[in-house]
Amino acid sequence: MHKLGEATLYYANKRYEEAIPLLKEIILTSPNLADPYHTLGLIYDAMGDKKRALGFYMLAVHLTPNDASLWKLLVNRSSEQGNGAQARYCLDRAIKADPEDMGLRYHRASLFVELGEHQKAAESYEQIWKLRPKNLETLKTAAKLNTYSY
Repeated sequence: MHKLGEATLYYANKRYEEAIPLLKEIILTSPNLADPYHTLGLIYDAMGDKKRALGFYMLAVHLTPNDASLWKLLVNRSSEQGNGAQARYCLDRAIKADPEDMGLRYHRASLFVELGEHQKAAESYEQIWKLRPKNLETLKTAAKLNTYSY
């Protein structure tokens, strides 16, 4: 763990070229530890390599699947990179990690609407309504979308 602290210090001081090999060494000895993958994601983000950063974040989040904040970050990053399938996957995982976050559920419903998947959008709005039954707008939206799916 001493090496991880050292690598994190290199990252904090923007000494990326020293942090990267150290983090990769840690991964070789402890491949199930999420922190070095996450830190590599941060480093590549700072260096402007968004694609490589996303890859390391994905590795980190699969080692910490209940990290809703990292899943949320990956939803946005995947969308920015035009990877709709990955964004949907991350969105589903973010909802699983934080089922009370209604913003995520609305995001998924809107995504389905954008993709023209009206039945899935309607189901998403119905799920929201079941969790928040006083919100009749979601039920109305689900009903409208159900008419599109036929």
